[in-house]
Amino acid sequence: EEAEDEFVEGEATPKVSKKKIVKVEENRSKREHVNVVFIGHVDAGKSTIGGQIMSLTGMVDKRTLEKYEREAREKSVQWYRGPAFIPFIDELPSLNRKSDGPFIMPIVDKYKDMGTVVMGKVESGLARKGKNLLVMPNRTQVAVDQLFSDDFEVTSVGPGENVKIKLKGIEEEDVSPGFVLCDATNPIKTGKIFDAQVVILEHKSIICAAYSAVMHIHCAAEEVTVK
Repeated sequence: EEAEDEFVEGEATPKVSKKKIVKVEENRSKREHVNVVFIGHVDAGKSTIGGQIMSLTGMVDKRTLEKYEREAREKSVQWYRGPAFIPFIDELPSLNRKSDGPFIMPIVDKYKDMGTVVMGKVESGLARKGKNLLVMPNRTQVAVDQLFSDDFEVTSVGPGENVKIKLKGIEEEDVSPGFVLCDATNPIKTGKIFDAQVVILEHKSIICAAYSAVMHIHCAAEEVTVK
């Protein structure tokens, strides 16, 4: 909302005009978010595509990029011959979003702003203002007070959107990154022990029973022990 002050000649006090309401377009096109992962040091220019992206985004300077291009030529390393990066991204098939499934959103972060606000990416289902949800694993019943997508207030959010949701019924200190906001009638399941297939890329020490490590699942980072 915006307000403008108007001064009338001969009057000591300013006259305030009516507030202008900024309307948000609900039917705007939804953005698809793409994560690009580089395996290796970010300053190494691992490939032609990766190096160019890092150079254009300011993550690595041109001199460093030229150094690795020169090393690639000296070692007779073949250049990438596939499609260009942007056309390749454009030709990727659309993801199968489960808009009709139960609502699931891993919580990335939270803060307090006239209530408890949680941030995350919707993985499944829809959420609307006033809807009752559940914060797992502490099973706290909450209600949706406000919804924000790309910093615009909206009335509903769906799969694939990075959103902020203001909740009623829970305090900010009772929420942690890694918690999941989900459907109250069809909540996610929780567990403490599970079987996992692990691929070890490179590790100096021996991995055996009682080995301790840090596990990252979605937004959660927890200390675990191999049984």
